[in-house]
Amino acid sequence: MKSKITFLLSLAKSKHVLSLTSNGINAVIGVVTLSILFRHLTRQDMGNWGFFLTILLLVDTFRSGFLSTAFVKFYAGSTEERKREIIGSTWFIAIMITLIFVILNIPGYFVSGYISDPSFKLFLQFFSINYVLSLPFFVSNCILQGKQRYDSLLFLNFANQGCFLLLIILNLKGINIHTVLYCYLAANFVSSSIAIFFKWTDISMLKFKSKAAMLEIYNFGKYSVGTNLSANLLGSIDSFIIKLF
Repeated sequence: MKSKITFLLSLAKSKHVLSLTSNGINAVIGVVTLSILFRHLTRQDMGNWGFFLTILLLVDTFRSGFLSTAFVKFYAGSTEERKREIIGSTWFIAIMITLIFVILNIPGYFVSGYISDPSFKLFLQFFSINYVLSLPFFVSNCILQGKQRYDSLLFLNFANQGCFLLLIILNLKGINIHTVLYCYLAANFVSSSIAIFFKWTDISMLKFKSKAAMLEIYNFGKYSVGTNLSANLLGSIDSFIIKLF
């Protein structure tokens, strides 16, 4: 009996089980959140929120597709000095990508006043804010995956999804698409704050960035981002067609 308990405990701490649990819990929370939104949002608001997320996640592919796979590839099995370079270089590239999109979004913010479609309007108004708020959360995800710290990754992703669900529940009375958006932004802010608090971001490694490491990440990332973007675009094209017609 004791050996069985020991086996189960060791199994629960396995990185494979923790990774599976992380994905499973996030999927369950996502389904529960969507169910609540379908129940309490108007049909128009729910449609606009779904399309807003489609655009948001599609554009976010430029950052996640460029860095996620590249980071794990170059970080895993490297020396400590090399790991510091990869983390610092990843941070630098992530900041640059974020700044580029923020700058591109500035004219879009002023143009948004002339757009009647709510989902496009919200995207132009809040995309850059969300991009900045989610930056520490995103980089921490890359680092924790590279370090195979799936226990911390489970907690961080649960905090992100769980906070969003909790805020939705607390604001159900008179909920609308703007309420959902503010809850989404707040959840990203909270999860990024948690990552900073527990020092999972390793932002201090930024000083160890190197031109050679950045070129390696760039040369690999330019292909992986194309693959991810193509896959996401093919999966989202039906949403654009339905929305336009």
